[in-house]
Amino acid sequence: ALIHVGTATCIVARWNIDAPSSRELLRRFYRSWLVDRLPKAQALRHAQRSFLTDPLQYLRHPYHWAPFTIIGDWW
Repeated sequence: ALIHVGTATCIVARWNIDAPSSRELLRRFYRSWLVDRLPKAQALRHAQRSFLTDPLQYLRHPYHWAPFTIIGDWW
């Protein structure tokens, strides 16, 4: 619905995840996109990959980082 009304980009999760891990993933995404100036798709990939080496072992599980995808303008 958001794309239909003109939203250029949406980051969506394909399954329910807990709020703290999604908040952290999006924090890392926005840092990579806005501060490091990576394209959106690369920023999301960077955020997801950073979870694989996170000191908090539980964040390494795909449940916390794998459901996110970009819909629309990914550049």
